[in-house]
Amino acid sequence: MRVSDSTEIPRYEFDVVVVGGGISGLCAALAARQAGASLALAEKAPRAERGGNTRFSDAQCGFKALTRKTAQALVPLVEDNKWFFDSELLILAEMKGYRIAEIPVEWVEDLDSRVHIVTTALDDVKGLIRVRTHPIP
Repeated sequence: MRVSDSTEIPRYEFDVVVVGGGISGLCAALAARQAGASLALAEKAPRAERGGNTRFSDAQCGFKALTRKTAQALVPLVEDNKWFFDSELLILAEMKGYRIAEIPVEWVEDLDSRVHIVTTALDDVKGLIRVRTHPIP
């Protein structure tokens, strides 16, 4: 494909293309990458707004630190006990008005993951729907 006679559009090949860098998109991209897939993530939002309509950008790849009081208040409200646990915990914390701080860390990715991409992504979407449609206590 050519734009003009002198400009050629580069072609790229990926195993997976994820459109949207919200929580679901990021979960899908993470699961695909951990399974060894090459991927492209298309996101139009500025960096400060990535991660969907939450104020945090990474729910599953980081570390969580809570005070005992905060953990005792939030953890019993989390319904998921699988991969969506982290996302749900952070979404509930945000909805309840807790301050969330992101601190960058060095991360070494384990490419020998046992994550099932489709199942994990679908479970994350189901979790997001549940969290968004059920009132928080």
